[in-house]
Amino acid sequence: MSLLLESILYQNGRFSLLDYHILRMEKCCREMGWEFPPDLDRHLKPSTRAVDGKYKVRILYNRKIGQSEWIPYKKASPERVGIVNAGDFSYSLKYADRSFFTEQKAKWSIYDDLIFEKKGLITDSSYCNLLARINDRWLTPAKPLLQGVRRSYLLDRGLVVTADLSPEHLLEKATEIRLINALMPFDDCIVLKPEQIFMVEGGG
Repeated sequence: MSLLLESILYQNGRFSLLDYHILRMEKCCREMGWEFPPDLDRHLKPSTRAVDGKYKVRILYNRKIGQSEWIPYKKASPERVGIVNAGDFSYSLKYADRSFFTEQKAKWSIYDDLIFEKKGLITDSSYCNLLARINDRWLTPAKPLLQGVRRSYLLDRGLVVTADLSPEHLLEKATEIRLINALMPFDDCIVLKPEQIFMVEGGG
C-alpha cells in the first residue's frame, strides 16, 4: 500500500498551517479511498525537547499513521539551480516515495537543486513551490507538481497569483525567485536571483 507524507512546521511552541495540512490529508485520503487516520493527534504531541526552535514534523501515513519524526530543521542555501524536463512524471499526491527527485538530483549533481518544467512550463523545484517576481507582482506556476500548503495559503490571501511561466520568464523577466514550502514561509524562504538559475542542455 502506498505511503503518503506530510511535513509540518513546528516552531516556538506552535504548528504552522496545520488546518491546511489536515485539509490536504483529507483530500488525499478521499482520493485513495481511505478513512482519515484516527491516530494523528497522538503524533502531534511534541516531546519535551521540542519546545524551542524549528522542527520538521514528518508524518508517514496510509489508513493509519505509520511513522512520525520530529527533526530539527535548517533551511538549505542552494547557489546553482538547474531547469530540467520532468517528462510525464506526476506528483499530484504527496507520496513518501521521492525516488524520481533523488535520481534527477544525482543525475544533475553539479546543481544544488533542480526546477522542473513540463511541456515548456515551469512547475516546482525538487521540494518547493516557486514564486517569481515579475513587473512587481508575485506569480506562481499555474500547474505545479504538487499543490503545496504554503502556496495555497498565499493564494487564498491574494498575496500571489497563478500564471503560466516558461523558463524564459525566470531567466529573462523575473527580478527575484523564491522557493517556498510548508517549512519555509515567504519571509524566511530560499531567495534566488535569475543568474543563479541555468537551463540544462539535454535535461530531459
